Amino acid sequence: MKRWPQHYTLYHKKYVIPCVNMAIKVIDLMTNIAALCVIVGAILEFGFELSDRLKDEFDLVYFWAWNMFLLERVCHLVLTRRGKRRAAYNFIGWTVNGLLTLTLIPIILHP
Repeated sequence: MKRWPQHYTLYHKKYVIPCVNMAIKVIDLMTNIAALCVIVGAILEFGFELSDRLKDEFDLVYFWAWNMFLLERVCHLVLTRRGKRRAAYNFIGWTVNGLLTLTLIPIILHP
């Protein structure tokens, strides 16, 4: 195992890790807001008669919410530390994340 110089690990622990943790918290917050928007949009769309213009705007909200979900999944997989990632994701977790990501691909690539 390669040992990093002492000044590198201090810099990494003091500056890099807090920034990464803050970015993950911000992305989690944005994902929660996107999930709330999807829930409210689904209630409005299926509970009330909406105009075509409003339905198109809800489609745009859904598109950006799904993009936010995908960004959140990718950031968690890339930015979390290996020990936490390994503890948080077992085989079932990886399978569910993979399937969710596969469902997002047609939404992103749809013209």
